[in-house]
Amino acid sequence: MIVKNEEQFIEKCINSVKGIADEIILVDTGSVDKTIEIASSIASPIAALSIASSLIASSNQKINLFNYEWADDFSDARNFSLSKATGDWILVLDADEIIAEEDLKNLIQMIQTTALSGFQLLQRTYTNDSDQSLWQKTSPNNPFAHGFFGFVDIPITRLFKNNSLFKFTGRVHEDITPSIKAQKQPMIKSSIVIHHYQYSRGKDFVRDKQLYYLELTLKKTKEQPANPKPYADAGIIYYNYKKDPEKALFYFQKALEIDPTYKQAYNYLAKILMQQGKKKQAVEILNKSINLGLEDETTYFNLGVIYMQDDKLEDAVGLFNKVLVINPNKLAAYYNIGLILIKLNKFSQAIEIFKKAVSIDPQDTRIYLHLAKLHEKISEPKKAIRYYKQLINLNHPNKQEFLNKIYNLENKLYK
Repeated sequence: MIVKNEEQFIEKCINSVKGIADEIILVDTGSVDKTIEIASSIASPIAALSIASSLIASSNQKINLFNYEWADDFSDARNFSLSKATGDWILVLDADEIIAEEDLKNLIQMIQTTALSGFQLLQRTYTNDSDQSLWQKTSPNNPFAHGFFGFVDIPITRLFKNNSLFKFTGRVHEDITPSIKAQKQPMIKSSIVIHHYQYSRGKDFVRDKQLYYLELTLKKTKEQPANPKPYADAGIIYYNYKKDPEKALFYFQKALEIDPTYKQAYNYLAKILMQQGKKKQAVEILNKSINLGLEDETTYFNLGVIYMQDDKLEDAVGLFNKVLVINPNKLAAYYNIGLILIKLNKFSQAIEIFKKAVSIDPQDTRIYLHLAKLHEKISEPKKAIRYYKQLINLNHPNKQEFLNKIYNLENKLYK
């Protein structure tokens, strides 16, 4: 792994995998906190299961620490770490990631019984941002959720044979997959999960990280001018973190010039055009995506929003339901359906939809407010009071207003 200032995470990361590793390669790119001190304290010999050729216990495990002068290139740092590995197989982790013990057993069995050269694992990033594409609600009993309500799964190549021809590429969002495929070596996706806790660091950290990634991504567009991905990546950061839709538009259009089937660019282009009031053009972009067979939950959702704004309410509900077929945990789809049902005076149906939304995100005060008002509207004061109390418990800024509401409702109820 490559690390910098990871004192918050490094111990849990190393401890989660030290039982299967003959060696742990840790490349530090300039830590000024206790990262190295903590890692060094774990470096005493420990009984381990060999990740190489057998399940024979080993007592010579060690953590090899290396310094690396950072050069704005994640692939270079990754490849430096690969050059220090001596085992038959390499597992790559970041410091804010862990693997469950049960999955480690499956991992060992997997590499001992395969002729493959690499595996994609599922990077499960825990987040409460239910608007993210592919977001899923997590089980309330999930011991790895650590307070998060959901996650996003992304396949990522992190387990592969130690082969000097396998190299990471890309200054940022580095990937070893093209290198493995270039050697015509077989690899598949696996169900093993890497639990990823980036959002435990806070929104400011994630934003600053993305803004740094933008610098590297712009360099990457010059280094790989025929690759649509860095252009799309730049567009995403300009849109989400720089709040600059015009520049985002430029980079998404560049991505589509290179690859007219780059799905993600269509969705963001449509979103920007919608915000600019260019609904007709946005609809054209989304329909083009659908005609190319590129539609996904975001395509249907964005089209649904436009129809909702144009009062094509039944059509909008149909599109949001398509979203929910693809992703049953898409909170915003439930929320919009609820708003449409209110507009259609279908209050009882709206209540049922908002209840489903609450089950996805029990911290969303907007939903409780709608539920409280809807129960008032259909003369169910006890239920309205319950939701107003929930809003108070969630520290809604209009606490005094809700206390007054509760007081008035209780007076009507009991006089």
